[in-house]
Amino acid sequence: MKKMRYIVVVLIIFLCGCFNTVGEWKDFGAKETQIINENGFMYLEIKGGYEGSSYVIKNIEEINNGKSINLIVHLELTTGYSQHKSGMLDYKVKINDELNEVFFGKEKVSIWKRVASEKTNKGDNVDKKK
Repeated sequence: MKKMRYIVVVLIIFLCGCFNTVGEWKDFGAKETQIINENGFMYLEIKGGYEGSSYVIKNIEEINNGKSINLIVHLELTTGYSQHKSGMLDYKVKINDELNEVFFGKEKVSIWKRVASEKTNKGDNVDKKK
């Protein structure tokens, strides 16, 4: 009997791990990126909807590598505990003097890169959209 309980516990832990996943850029529909000025600071605003209807966004992790940021969108299966969460992405990344590029997901898709054609309020060059 103890063996059966052990198997059930291991199975539950395994299944919970399988249903937490990372959203990639290609998995989001109606994607939109734009530069916005908010309270004197420049931000990259990222919007889109995750196309897997049974998943919601659990959290968004920013991995800062100095000159770049990689966004990792952690997803989880929709449950009774996730009723205040959704699959809609609406996130802002602050653009500072050192930031040159923003990537998305484990695949590191470039969604924004600094170019010489636009300027922020501090004289930085930024690209409006990718």
